[in-house]
Order: sequence, then C-alpha cells, then structure tokens
Amino acid sequence: MALQSLGHQAEDFLLMAVQRIGITVVDRTVVHQNLDCDFAIARATEREDWQEKTDFWFYIRTRGWKRLDLSTARKPEIVNKKRSQKVCAFFVNFRTLELAARGCEKDLYILESIFVSLVKEFAQ
Repeated sequence: MALQSLGHQAEDFLLMAVQRIGITVVDRTVVHQNLDCDFAIARATEREDWQEKTDFWFYIRTRGWKRLDLSTARKPEIVNKKRSQKVCAFFVNFRTLELAARGCEKDLYILESIFVSLVKEFAQ
C-alpha cells in the first residue's frame, strides 16, 4: 500500500472515530462559520492539504477554526519538522486510529485525550 493511501486511510479512520467521542464531522464549506456545537472537524481541500499542509479544520466553539496536520510519523526527523510548521501537528499512531474507528474503548480514550490536549493548547 502506498504511503499516500495510508495517509488518506488514516484521515478516514479519524473521521469515523471522532464521531464516537462527540466531535461533529462537517463539510468543508462551513469552515470559518460559527457552528451550533462545541467541537467539529472538516476535511481540508486537496489544495490545502498539498500547499498548506492542512489535513483538517478543527472547530472549538470558544476559539473558532484551527488547522490540523494529521501525522502517523514515528521518525524523529519527520516529527520535528512537522512540529516546526505553522499548522498544528496532530500525532497519533495509525493502529490507534484504526481501532478507535472500530469502536475500541481504549483507543477512543487515547484519541479523546489527544483532542483534550489540543483544546488546552489552543486555549493558551
């Protein structure tokens, strides 16, 4: 399986899993609008993905929309590069995403913990 397809598969798993932890999945067309929910996520456009290193837009009612770059990378040089970008890097193990998408409670908890950390980071 090509790396690009693994990346898209990870994105699909994330969208399936977040619904299980109370995050609303919305269409890209509503990004930059205020929503009637506490948290939402939208997949970025292909142009945003390639040119702006944005995989998702994450909505927090009190903070608005934030860009996310999903990464399953484990190599330190890749992780460090992604952490230095303007877009918030969202690191999660591929297997955790897959199991969370299937409803495994431990993996859903891990994913939820990552989102809680993101919300705290954006609140600063």
